[in-house]
Amino acid sequence: MLILDFLILRSRGGFYRYVVFAMFVFLYMVGLYVFPLQSKFENTIVKTIKNAFILTIIALPRSLGMAFVSLLPILLAYFFDMKFIPIYVLVGIAGPAYLCAVLYNPTFKRFEPKEEEVSEEDEMNAAIRKLDELDEEEKGE
Repeated sequence: MLILDFLILRSRGGFYRYVVFAMFVFLYMVGLYVFPLQSKFENTIVKTIKNAFILTIIALPRSLGMAFVSLLPILLAYFFDMKFIPIYVLVGIAGPAYLCAVLYNPTFKRFEPKEEEVSEEDEMNAAIRKLDELDEEEKGE
Protein backbone atom coordinates (compact mmCIF):
# COMPACT_ATOMS: atom_id res chain seq x y z
CA MET A 1 0.00 0.00 0.00
CA LEU A 2 2.87 2.35 0.80
CA ILE A 3 4.42 1.72 -2.62
CA LEU A 4 1.13 2.64 -4.28
CA ASP A 5 0.93 5.81 -2.16
CA PHE A 6 4.49 6.66 -3.10
CA LEU A 7 3.77 6.16 -6.82
CA ILE A 8 0.70 8.38 -6.61
CA LEU A 9 2.52 11.09 -4.67
CA ARG A 10 5.58 10.90 -6.94
CA SER A 11 3.78 12.70 -9.70
CA ARG A 12 2.49 15.41 -7.38
CA GLY A 13 5.71 15.98 -5.46
CA GLY A 14 5.72 17.66 -2.11
CA PHE A 15 6.56 16.74 1.44
CA TYR A 16 4.24 13.71 1.71
CA ARG A 17 6.28 11.79 -0.83
CA TYR A 18 9.23 11.81 1.58
CA VAL A 19 7.05 10.89 4.53
CA VAL A 20 5.64 7.87 2.69
CA PHE A 21 9.11 6.81 1.58
CA ALA A 22 10.44 7.09 5.16
CA MET A 23 7.50 5.01 6.42
CA PHE A 24 8.21 2.38 3.78
CA VAL A 25 11.90 2.18 4.74
CA PHE A 26 11.06 1.97 8.44
CA LEU A 27 8.46 -0.78 7.93
CA TYR A 28 10.89 -2.66 5.70
CA MET A 29 13.48 -2.59 8.50
CA VAL A 30 10.85 -3.76 11.00
CA GLY A 31 10.02 -6.64 8.67
CA LEU A 32 13.66 -7.68 8.65
CA TYR A 33 13.48 -8.29 12.40
CA VAL A 34 10.15 -10.14 12.58
CA PHE A 35 11.25 -13.60 11.44
CA PRO A 36 14.53 -13.69 13.39
CA LEU A 37 12.68 -12.60 16.53
CA GLN A 38 10.00 -15.23 15.97
CA SER A 39 12.61 -17.96 15.62
CA LYS A 40 14.82 -16.83 18.53
CA PHE A 41 12.32 -15.83 21.23
CA GLU A 42 8.99 -17.24 22.32
CA ASN A 43 6.34 -14.53 21.93
CA THR A 44 2.95 -13.94 20.44
CA ILE A 45 2.85 -12.49 16.95
CA VAL A 46 1.68 -9.09 18.20
CA LYS A 47 4.50 -8.92 20.76
CA THR A 48 6.99 -10.03 18.11
CA ILE A 49 5.94 -7.19 15.81
CA LYS A 50 6.04 -4.74 18.73
CA ASN A 51 9.54 -5.96 19.66
CA ALA A 52 10.62 -5.62 16.02
CA PHE A 53 9.53 -1.96 16.08
CA ILE A 54 11.49 -1.39 19.29
CA LEU A 55 14.61 -3.17 18.02
CA THR A 56 14.52 -1.19 14.79
CA ILE A 57 14.67 2.03 16.77
CA ILE A 58 17.19 0.79 19.36
CA ALA A 59 19.60 -0.57 16.76
CA LEU A 60 18.95 1.95 13.99
CA PRO A 61 22.46 1.85 12.44
CA ARG A 62 22.37 -1.95 12.33
CA SER A 63 18.84 -1.82 10.93
CA LEU A 64 19.96 0.48 8.13
CA GLY A 65 22.87 -1.87 7.43
CA MET A 66 20.50 -4.83 7.29
CA ALA A 67 18.23 -2.96 4.87
CA PHE A 68 21.18 -2.12 2.62
CA VAL A 69 22.57 -5.67 2.71
CA SER A 70 19.19 -7.24 1.97
CA LEU A 71 18.60 -4.91 -0.99
CA LEU A 72 22.11 -5.36 -2.38
CA PRO A 73 21.25 -8.33 -4.67
CA ILE A 74 18.43 -6.34 -6.26
CA LEU A 75 20.71 -3.34 -6.81
CA LEU A 76 23.43 -5.52 -8.30
CA ALA A 77 20.95 -7.23 -10.60
CA TYR A 78 19.67 -3.84 -11.75
CA PHE A 79 23.07 -2.36 -12.50
CA PHE A 80 24.93 -5.42 -13.81
CA ASP A 81 22.11 -7.17 -15.66
CA MET A 82 23.09 -10.69 -16.83
CA LYS A 83 26.66 -10.50 -15.50
CA PHE A 84 25.33 -10.79 -11.98
CA ILE A 85 23.47 -14.12 -12.40
CA PRO A 86 26.39 -16.46 -11.52
CA ILE A 87 27.09 -14.48 -8.36
CA TYR A 88 23.40 -14.41 -7.51
CA VAL A 89 23.19 -18.21 -7.89
CA LEU A 90 26.17 -18.69 -5.57
CA VAL A 91 25.41 -16.14 -2.86
CA GLY A 92 22.13 -14.51 -3.81
CA ILE A 93 19.90 -15.17 -0.82
CA ALA A 94 22.16 -16.92 1.68
CA GLY A 95 24.86 -14.24 1.64
CA PRO A 96 22.63 -11.29 2.61
CA ALA A 97 20.78 -13.47 5.13
CA TYR A 98 24.07 -14.41 6.77
CA LEU A 99 25.25 -10.79 6.85
CA CYS A 100 21.93 -9.72 8.39
CA ALA A 101 22.35 -12.43 11.04
CA VAL A 102 25.83 -11.09 11.79
CA LEU A 103 24.30 -7.64 12.22
CA TYR A 104 21.34 -8.55 14.45
CA ASN A 105 22.99 -11.16 16.68
CA PRO A 106 24.81 -8.62 18.91
CA THR A 107 21.50 -6.84 19.45
CA PHE A 108 19.78 -10.10 20.39
CA LYS A 109 22.59 -11.01 22.80
CA ARG A 110 21.75 -7.94 24.88
CA PHE A 111 18.24 -9.28 25.53
CA GLU A 112 18.99 -12.96 26.10
CA PRO A 113 18.92 -14.17 29.71
CA LYS A 114 22.37 -14.49 31.28
CA GLU A 115 23.57 -18.04 31.82
CA GLU A 116 25.37 -18.96 34.99
CA GLU A 117 28.94 -19.98 34.46
CA VAL A 118 29.68 -23.23 36.26
CA SER A 119 33.21 -24.52 36.56
CA GLU A 120 34.03 -28.00 35.39
CA GLU A 121 34.76 -29.10 38.93
CA ASP A 122 31.39 -27.92 40.24
CA GLU A 123 29.62 -29.62 37.36
CA MET A 124 31.49 -32.88 38.07
CA ASN A 125 30.65 -32.70 41.79
CA ALA A 126 26.97 -32.13 41.01
CA ALA A 127 26.97 -35.16 38.69
CA ILE A 128 28.63 -37.34 41.35
CA ARG A 129 26.07 -36.22 43.97
CA LYS A 130 23.25 -37.06 41.56
CA LEU A 131 24.71 -40.54 40.93
CA ASP A 132 25.10 -41.11 44.70
CA GLU A 133 21.46 -40.13 45.24
CA LEU A 134 20.35 -42.57 42.55
CA ASP A 135 22.42 -45.36 44.13
CA GLU A 136 20.87 -44.70 47.55
CA GLU A 137 17.38 -44.79 46.04
CA GLU A 138 18.10 -48.14 44.38
CA LYS A 139 19.47 -49.61 47.62
CA GLY A 140 16.39 -48.44 49.49
CA GLU A 141 14.03 -50.28 47.15
